[in-house]
Amino acid sequence: MIPLSARINCIKWVDEAVKNKARRGKACDVIGISIRTLQNWQKEGEVQADKRLTAVHPSPNHKLTAIEREEILRVCNEPLYANLPPSQIVPMLADQGRYIASESTFYRVLSISMQFFPVSALTLSANKFIMLCKNNRLDIYTGRLGRCFFKKLEKFRR
Repeated sequence: MIPLSARINCIKWVDEAVKNKARRGKACDVIGISIRTLQNWQKEGEVQADKRLTAVHPSPNHKLTAIEREEILRVCNEPLYANLPPSQIVPMLADQGRYIASESTFYRVLSISMQFFPVSALTLSANKFIMLCKNNRLDIYTGRLGRCFFKKLEKFRR
């Protein structure tokens, strides 16, 4: 994104070059912009600032609601599914005739809520332990290389 002051300078340089018998396209090439970019900057006779920063972008229609995210977290924290990754939870739910969200959505919601830690992010070796503090408890996890979820061994109260 080019700031407004730089846009004004570029337009002045191109106008000066055109007054000195240069072609507008060649002047733009020297500066490193296209003629179309120059035209977009000069809409309505004035130099326009970049409007991408102030643009209002609507949220997508298929965005998960807070209730749907809570449902995913509630299901993942049920005792039956607590130690399973989404790649196993989603097919189990499908066998029951329930569809909440896709597997990738489960992973995304769990990682946003800090309940999923990929092996690549943790850089685990074969027998290392991970200690995570959450809700005033110390959870100890262990995992094998290549696994994305870790089996909970035990919990300690602080």
